[in-house]
Parts: sequence; C-alpha cells; structure tokens
Amino acid sequence: MYNGAKMDKDTIEQFVINSKRVGNANTLISKNEFLASFMQDDYEYVYIPAFNYYKKILIDKNGIKKAIVESNLAIAETGTVVIDNNDETLRRSTSLAEELNIVVLSSSIVSFLEDSNELLNNLTKKDHAYITFITGASRTADIELVLAMGVHGPLRVNIIIIIDA
Repeated sequence: MYNGAKMDKDTIEQFVINSKRVGNANTLISKNEFLASFMQDDYEYVYIPAFNYYKKILIDKNGIKKAIVESNLAIAETGTVVIDNNDETLRRSTSLAEELNIVVLSSSIVSFLEDSNELLNNLTKKDHAYITFITGASRTADIELVLAMGVHGPLRVNIIIIIDA
C-alpha cells in the first residue's frame, strides 16, 4: 500500500512483475500493517534486523515449515532478493524452510544488479562471505522433464515489500 512517501514506484512495480513471473506471491504493505499482521503468524524462524525481530531455533536436515527473513537488497530486473547469509542458521532457514517469507524494504530495491555493486562489494569483503540470491521457489527437472518443487530449497516463496521510502 502506497503511503505517500517518495519512492521509485516504477522500480518497485518492475520488481513485483518479475517476482510474480517466477511464481512468488508479493505483498506491498506499510510498516504498521506489517507489524500488526505478519508478525502474529507462526513462523518458526524470524530474522528481521530492521525491526529488531529475531526468533532463532536449531534447524536440522529435516528443515522447518515457515521462516521469515529480511533481504539486504532486491533486484527489479530479475525479481531477485539478495541475503547476506553468513550466519549458518539463517542460511539453513532460507534453504530448508518449506515456506520462505522474505521481507524487502522498498528502499532496498534497485533496478539492475549493477546498481548494487557497492553493497555487494562491502558484503563480500568479509571473511567467508556467503551471499544468497533467491529468485523463487526451488524447481528442478529430471531428464524426462518431470518438474519437482522444493527439492533444493523452499517450496513456496512469499515476498513482503514494506514501503519505507
């Protein structure tokens, strides 16, 4: 929901279009609406530094049902979110949750990958940097072109864009 703040609506719109193309559900919402509704859900793992929300659990190879995490940035050109996954539990949550909910602050959406060079350079300067690019739910097909969902990552990806700019 647009709250009157100045932002690049075209970039956000392009992100949503491309994110939908790969099967993601997308929600535009204000910070207050998000805090009132989404945080009442039953997430097993929560990592949202922007609002100081954390709920960490041990995630083993069997995975979890639902996680909600914050992205560092989003790329409109491809509908991709980028997450600094240096923390092992965060990394497991993004690959072992059946349903992955990703919070994207509207101010973190860039038009093209090249627009994120400075941030990505800073993130990858860390020792053992681990950056994850997520464009949609896990899809894989065998030689007979049988599509399997959720084999190498989440079965469903929901993008929650919080209008913050």
